[in-house]
Amino acid sequence: MGSGRRVAWALVLVAVLVNLPLADHLWSQVRLHRSGVETTAQVVSTRVVGARAEPHYVLQFRYDGDVDPDRQIWPIEVDRPAYLAAESDGWLRVRVVPDRLSAYTVEGAVTGSTGWVVLLVVDALLVALAAVLWWARRVGRWRPGEPEDPERPDPSRPF
Repeated sequence: MGSGRRVAWALVLVAVLVNLPLADHLWSQVRLHRSGVETTAQVVSTRVVGARAEPHYVLQFRYDGDVDPDRQIWPIEVDRPAYLAAESDGWLRVRVVPDRLSAYTVEGAVTGSTGWVVLLVVDALLVALAAVLWWARRVGRWRPGEPEDPERPDPSRPF
């Protein structure tokens, strides 16, 4: 296998690894939509995190014993109305995939965009790197794994 193919396969592997969390998230959302069940969960704690100008409302809850025999505690960030309702009721309506308790959502859940922005930037960098490598191979200035051409002058030294 040529060095160009190895570089291409390495880029494909990195792209797959970088995008695995996205694929997992999308698959979890599909499963949550198709086979998720509605249940009630006990609110264990409520916290307001962050500055007064931009508060983040965080709940921690525990599923009923029939859903989660271990009664593990799960966190979620919600908007203010959902937070106030959960704080006053002590209970929360949760949609969960029964065989994957980490795949859940609640009414009023807040999702961030930081992960998506980072993923898009990394994907853009991978596309740019692939384009530069493709361009360099097409122009013939550099081929990965090949020795430098002794006839070509060193660009870092002046004439």
